[in-house]
Parts: sequence; C-alpha cells; structure tokens
Amino acid sequence: MEIYNIENLTKQYKERIVLDNLSFKIPKGKITAILGRNGAGKTTIIKLLLGLIYPTKGQIFFDGKRIDQYRNNYYSRVSAILEATDNIYSFLTGKQNIDYFLNLSKSKLTFESDYIQQMISAFDLSHHINKVSGQYSRGMIQKLSLIIALVSEADVLFLDEPTLGVDFQSTNDICDCLKTLSKEDGKTIILTSHQSNIIEDLADYVILIDNQKILFEGTYDQFVSKGTFESDFKAVINTVDRLSNLPSNINYRLADQKIVLSADRVDILLKFLQDNKLLSQIDSIYRDRATLEDTLNYFYEEGGQ
Repeated sequence: MEIYNIENLTKQYKERIVLDNLSFKIPKGKITAILGRNGAGKTTIIKLLLGLIYPTKGQIFFDGKRIDQYRNNYYSRVSAILEATDNIYSFLTGKQNIDYFLNLSKSKLTFESDYIQQMISAFDLSHHINKVSGQYSRGMIQKLSLIIALVSEADVLFLDEPTLGVDFQSTNDICDCLKTLSKEDGKTIILTSHQSNIIEDLADYVILIDNQKILFEGTYDQFVSKGTFESDFKAVINTVDRLSNLPSNINYRLADQKIVLSADRVDILLKFLQDNKLLSQIDSIYRDRATLEDTLNYFYEEGGQ
C-alpha cells in the first residue's frame, strides 16, 4: 500500500526543467531511498512532497488526498530534516530545543515522556542534553535534530543526507533508530544519501532519477538484481592443484591458497565439482550480490528500467 502517489510531476525554473513528467509511488511503512547524481532533483522532490515548493505540473497525493487539500493538518503528519537547514537553535541547550519544538508542535508529549527519554538515551545524549547545542559535534546535532523531527509523532519522516559528516558510531545509532521506527513503529521514511553503506543498510524501496526522468522504481532487492554480474555464483575449493578439463562457462582464479570457480548458474558449478570428485573439498558456495555502485553504474550506462 502506498502513502504517496505522484502523477506526471514536472518542476521547471524559468527555462530549466528539473523534473520532467515523473510518476511514482512511495510505499507506506517502508524506508524509501531517492537516488541520483548531484543535481538530479532529489532534494527538489523532497521539497515538493513537503509542500515547500509547488509543482509546475502534476499532482501529489498523500494517503489518497492531494496535499494542497490538507492545509496545515498535513504538517502534523510529516516531519523533516533537510541537510541545508538548521533544525536546532545553537544558543539553546538540547533540552531547551526539545521543549521549544514540543510546544511549537502542540505535542501531548513532554521532555520527561518515556518516548523522548528513550531516544535521548539511545542516542547517548543524556550527559549532554543540558549543554548549549552550539557546542555539540556534528553527530550529536544530527541526533538531536532527529529527536526534534520525531516529537510531533508524524507518520512520515523526510531525511536529506541524515548522516553527512557524522562519525561512525553516530551513523550506526541513527541507522538503528530509523530501522526501529520503520519496522516496529510503522513509520514511512524517505531519505536521500550519497553514502552507499547507508542505502544498502536501510533501503526497502528505491527511486532512481537521472536526466529529469525515473530510471528505476521498485524494491531494493529488485534494484540490485539489475546490476548483478553474469558470473555471480562462486565455489571456493580447498586445493591449489591445477584443474583440468575446465569448461569455457566456468571461470578460475587462485585466492588465499584456494581455488575460486565462478559461473552464471550454480548447477554448472556443482556438476563440474561432482564430475571431478571435488565436492568434499568445497569450502563455500555463494552468490555475489551487486553493490550499490555496481547497480548505479549499470543504470547510468544502460539507462531505463
């Protein structure tokens, strides 16, 4: 079930077309990654979905209703952290920032609420929450921004480069929180990121944009399957003895005192191993999974779905 349905979306600035007649859906309760090169229009899409800018043409439906028909009620259901926007006031403490945005959103929550305290604890901010946020590291600022974005208990969370410039541990903390919000709380998360490890870790659904068009829309597994190598089944054999009668449809290489065979079908590997009495020497058999970079390169070079 989709929470957003976008029909024939076009955004043009004077003579420059940024998005050209895009139609796509965003599933409810999943983490959707909007991917594309710099300048592809990812942030423009987020701003359009948030109602911060208006489309030149086309319609954006949220939960079956056009977003312009919701009025201010729409913003009680969506929240955002935009990379180019400061979400917190640096002269206030972390606690004061949270209190301010709780009041602004007219939330029933308070700073002492279990929901808020659990996030503060999970993000390891308990010892810093009464310090002026201008003294926070980039990772701490992102964590505080995420807490503030969630105080409204919105159904949808937009994140533009949520881990940009954030240290390794803070990145893991943020990713763990986002996965919990999606899988356990059923929140819809829409994000952009140039960090492939973040997309690989989080994305359930992918929308890839290039040259103002949609190149791909579908699940993450469907996406990476497009970039999978032709010879993607591997068998690692505990031997360095030279193999004879190797057929042309099996590739061969040495690695760490073992032989690695590869083919585009697992039955080809198994038949060769059985015929050559090598089944007992199998260390492992696995299928290579294309990386995000492999898949993006495939789409940028080949184009289309």
